[in-house]
Amino acid sequence: MKKKYLNLFVCTLLLGGATTGLVSCKDYDDDITSLNTSTDGLNKQLGSLQTALQSAQDAAKAAQDAADRALAAAKEAQNAGDAALAAAQRAEAEAELAKKAAADAKAEAIAAVIEQLKPLIDANASANAENAAAIAALKGRIDGIEQGLANIDLTDINKQLGAQADLIAAQAKQIQTIETQLKALNQLQKDLNDKLGGVDGIAAKLAQIATLQGDLKTLQGKVAANESAIKAVQGELTALSAKISTEVSNAVNTIAGTLSKRLTSVTLMPDVYVDGIPTIEFVSAKYIKQVWSDREGWHDAPASVNKRQFIIHNNSAQAQYRLNPASIQNEDIEINNLAYVTRKATTRAAEVVDDIVTVSKANVGDNGILTVNLGKGNTESLNTFDLGANQIYTVSLKVPVAAKHLFKDNGESEAIVYSEFTRLSESYFKPELAFAAGEYIGTNSHPQDSLYYAPNGAGYAAGAGIVKNLVYNKQFNLYDLIWGCEFYAPNNHKLINIEQVRAYGMDIKFHKAFEKEGYAPTADKTNQQQFVKLSGENNSVLTPISVSGGTGNQVTIGKQPIIAATLIDANNGNVISQKYFKVCFTAETMDDVIINWQDITTAGQPCTGASFDFKWSEMGKRVLEKLNGGKGMSEEDFVKIYGAVAPVIDPANDANGILTVNMVYDPAASIPVMTWTLSPEQLVSLTAAHKLVVGDNKLTVTKTVKFVDKLGLHANVVMNLKWTVTVHVDAVTLGTEQAAKWTNGTMLVYPVPMTVPYDGKTATYKTNILEGRNKPYVKGLLDCGKYDINYAVTGNPIYHGEPLILQNPFTHWSFTTLNQANLNTINYTISNTHAGQQLIVGSKVIKIDWSNDINGLAANRYVFGTTNLKFVPILKLNTTLAEGFVDNSRKQELNIADKYTLTDAYGHLVAAVNPANATGEDVYAADRYKYYGVQPADFTGEIMLSYSANGANPVKLSDLNMSADVNNATGVLTFQNNGSPLRADAYLIVPVKVKHLWGSYDDTMLKGNIAVPVKKVLDGKRR
Repeated sequence: MKKKYLNLFVCTLLLGGATTGLVSCKDYDDDITSLNTSTDGLNKQLGSLQTALQSAQDAAKAAQDAADRALAAAKEAQNAGDAALAAAQRAEAEAELAKKAAADAKAEAIAAVIEQLKPLIDANASANAENAAAIAALKGRIDGIEQGLANIDLTDINKQLGAQADLIAAQAKQIQTIETQLKALNQLQKDLNDKLGGVDGIAAKLAQIATLQGDLKTLQGKVAANESAIKAVQGELTALSAKISTEVSNAVNTIAGTLSKRLTSVTLMPDVYVDGIPTIEFVSAKYIKQVWSDREGWHDAPASVNKRQFIIHNNSAQAQYRLNPASIQNEDIEINNLAYVTRKATTRAAEVVDDIVTVSKANVGDNGILTVNLGKGNTESLNTFDLGANQIYTVSLKVPVAAKHLFKDNGESEAIVYSEFTRLSESYFKPELAFAAGEYIGTNSHPQDSLYYAPNGAGYAAGAGIVKNLVYNKQFNLYDLIWGCEFYAPNNHKLINIEQVRAYGMDIKFHKAFEKEGYAPTADKTNQQQFVKLSGENNSVLTPISVSGGTGNQVTIGKQPIIAATLIDANNGNVISQKYFKVCFTAETMDDVIINWQDITTAGQPCTGASFDFKWSEMGKRVLEKLNGGKGMSEEDFVKIYGAVAPVIDPANDANGILTVNMVYDPAASIPVMTWTLSPEQLVSLTAAHKLVVGDNKLTVTKTVKFVDKLGLHANVVMNLKWTVTVHVDAVTLGTEQAAKWTNGTMLVYPVPMTVPYDGKTATYKTNILEGRNKPYVKGLLDCGKYDINYAVTGNPIYHGEPLILQNPFTHWSFTTLNQANLNTINYTISNTHAGQQLIVGSKVIKIDWSNDINGLAANRYVFGTTNLKFVPILKLNTTLAEGFVDNSRKQELNIADKYTLTDAYGHLVAAVNPANATGEDVYAADRYKYYGVQPADFTGEIMLSYSANGANPVKLSDLNMSADVNNATGVLTFQNNGSPLRADAYLIVPVKVKHLWGSYDDTMLKGNIAVPVKKVLDGKRR
């Protein structure tokens, strides 16, 4: 049913309220016997609830059985035609189903109680008779609430009743149910008024129950007076049922919000584990008190001194606990009465000892996290205190529940919730004196010990060991310079300020060192100690004074007194440490004067770099006017004060340019104070891409220049410089080319022509790749720039040929805008190797890159143009023979080796034998045959027949009853047609391979077919 989940919620809620009186702590020595005694009440309640659960489950089953029987009877009555009886039996079945739903809800509620009760027993939690009684009382409440709430909404039953008599019966049952409900609510009202009557809003909500009772009586009267208004009454009953449900839900929700503020458990959230055990860690100061002797100064008290070692704590150890429920706030617990219970833990025995830790502060955050600050109750160590027994301290936090959340009706006068027992651990640091970070100069972060200065500060000469510069006319709080330090071995230092020092019960005091002896390191033997006065709290206020005691006198400038600082344990009256430090009185505040000169913008040149001068006129406005506390400084004084020491330049020169400083007094102000230059190399190295590119190149460089007063009497002047340089680079372009030699940047590569008359040499390759290029070869080149001509670089190097042969005395990357006028020849050659022959036979294209380095630096190189060298095939096979055969059945012969011809790259005829009647260049055909090193052809392969000279659709000779072959030794081709005559002219397609000087490998030699004509006979008759 719709309300059974509300029942379960109320049951679970009230059970949670009862268990808040339980103690949720555990330790290492609980006794099993006492556990059985303390949980006996819970076991009894568990048995009762389990019995009730079984009864509820039995009731549900019985109701289901009854409903089944009623429905079966209704069906039989309906079959018999008895409609009234059927309706009544259906109503009875519906009622039984309602009982089952109520029993199911009760069973679920009891089961939830059992599930929450079991963990209390299983967790070995202790309980008492009052707790058991409270649980018993709660069970009664559960029964009462369940009885009413489980039957609120019965509208689904009413909808099943059709006849008017059935409606009357159903409404009567509903009224009876509401009466039962109100009885339960009356009991609930009494219980809640006794328990929570004072809670805001509860009484008002519970008062609604009385109003509902009046509404019920009115409805009962309507039913008795006028049965004709039953349907209207039914609607009002439904509304009343919903209203009751809403009011009860509101009351329960408000009760839930109240009961959820009662503490049930406290659980540590550990940050530290020791030997796997959750631990609360204390950090304490441990020291050996110091004693004085003239021979040793301040030193550790000898071992014979009683109580020489001390442990002190700042009461700020922190532990966090998770509170349940998470809605707990400070007002829900006795926040000011938190305490710790301490036990010695060894085996399983428990021995309660005096509390050695205390609660110094506690607070509950919004997330239900309780933060506790712990202090120590003694000065002993919290670590293992009995080494032989290996005993440790453990503590449990004791948290009292606020009085407003106590169950006073059950006689509860207090409720305390304990955390689990937790181990204690203590770590230690050695307290020391140290300089505050960023407040001292020099390399020593701690003051020096007394022996370093003894007997009268002789450890430091004039100007040495200064740790703080103080303005001569101002007071200074020494607590801004001298702090405490937590030293953890082997070399871990943690600074703590004076407030943190005092939290441990320590303090720092000051006095003038060597008050009697004096300190006089200067040549005039002036006692520096007479120029300082200490006053205020623990002498922490330092004032520079003159000998007569006056303040603000410049006579104190440059004086260097020594101060002693003493770290003490104020509670125990011990000296922990005494150290010494030196200060120097200066003319002005020694904080660096920062000058941001960050708007330098100039143009740079690729060939000369960039430069910027810092002139005295600008220095006066930007720097000198801001010195001396804004009073200004002259050029002459600036040179005198800061000119004795070379300024510190960061980054050093050669990085971000070179800064040249000219600290020379120049009344004419013609000499720049500083000059900042960037060389062409630096222009390159400082750009984002580390190279100049065509277009605008912007780079920004920074430097810091620190001017230092050699005497240390004036503040450092720090100039932050930023310079933006723009370098523009124009593109270079290739010169023009002659169309007779070049086409769109491509030159054809031919072999060297044969000498006529033939001189017996053989073909070679050597091409001047500058032929046909007009001067200047390159335009727009900078005077400092260079360019190069070389093979293009590809991802995988390939064979280009031999290195380019440059005209003497040129070398790669030596071509300039001036010397290119004298450059005429760059020869491209290849060797007659397999790789070289592959270039030729494949008509490869060789790419030549023209590259520029902009300003003579390799980092800037880029390709600005590319030209191509394309090979013309050195030899081509002439595929159609001039002579041939006439179709005939008689065998015919033709010397094909002497008859076939070639054509070279220049279009000249190449043949083994000069053709008959040769004229012109053809008379050198046989010479070229030798020049190109042509070898006898290889005619191996099957000869075919085609009606086209290009060998299209060839036919095997055997299919035509023909035969043909070539004798490779003699080069003679034999042909015979043993079949019928040809109807048309045809060609013998003869395969051929020709080796030559530049085609001597299988993949480089000439390969193809020669078409030998075969003429048909005119009349079909062979002669």
